[in-house]
Amino acid sequence: MTAEKTTIDKALKTYLSSSAELSDIVGQRIFVGIAPENTKAPYICIYRISPGHLGDVPYKRPRYQISNFAPSYSVAREMAQIEVDMLERYKGMMGEFPVANVTIDNEQGDYENNTKLHQIAVDVFMMYQDRVVVNGTSHKIE
Repeated sequence: MTAEKTTIDKALKTYLSSSAELSDIVGQRIFVGIAPENTKAPYICIYRISPGHLGDVPYKRPRYQISNFAPSYSVAREMAQIEVDMLERYKGMMGEFPVANVTIDNEQGDYENNTKLHQIAVDVFMMYQDRVVVNGTSHKIE
């Protein structure tokens, strides 16, 4: 049995989960994709909006939407601000991926009448290295 490879999506989730401030609010309720049915709010969903292919270079620049769901606007706003503070201009390792730059593209709020939850979505562009070259051969990281 081989270990499951980490994806940049999971590395982003792990990075956000490392924040004590976010954990105090959402616990472990950070999901890549849609949250399971009946998940107690507040919680976070991470969606990759575009793959960010850059051609024949060892980098990708995907766009993510990090959606913060909470019963009150102030809690959803607080979650979004923590993420912005963590991610804006981030450079360094995220899991096993070298991240060259993260930029915040947009923030937008909404209220969902059917769930009675406020949502603040933070749109993020992340440039990261998805391949390494060893002895002239390119190897995928994810």
